[in-house]
Amino acid sequence: MGTAVVVSANTKQLLERAVAKLDVLGHRIAAAEIRETQERKDAQARADAAAYLTSREHLLDVQAVQRECQRRADDALQPWGERAPAPIAGESVDAYRLRLVNIVQERLPENDEYRHLRLSGLDRSVFKLGSPDALRGPRYSRA
Repeated sequence: MGTAVVVSANTKQLLERAVAKLDVLGHRIAAAEIRETQERKDAQARADAAAYLTSREHLLDVQAVQRECQRRADDALQPWGERAPAPIAGESVDAYRLRLVNIVQERLPENDEYRHLRLSGLDRSVFKLGSPDALRGPRYSRA
């Protein structure tokens, strides 16, 4: 009925090596597919982030942060009977924060440690809401 196949030791060894190489290739292909899937997800996330930066929602978020900065600067300038200026169209949140801190800084007494602090070289993270001491509320009355 069936015919017996005689396989030499050399042929058996060659077949085992071929199967092992196929396993290695299968793992490499699977790893490449996983990397490709992750790269697609990352690219989509970058595209979504870029789309957000040009969206109306982002503009509203930026305006909300700027309004909060302006409100806090209004509170800080109140002892001098002044109000904070509105943001300039297209001005970044960090640039607006820096401008507001500079305005408050100009009103501090000459002997104040923050009056002559150079802000241009500082890391922008110090201008996040609640960080700059000058915007924590009025420390001085009008001189």
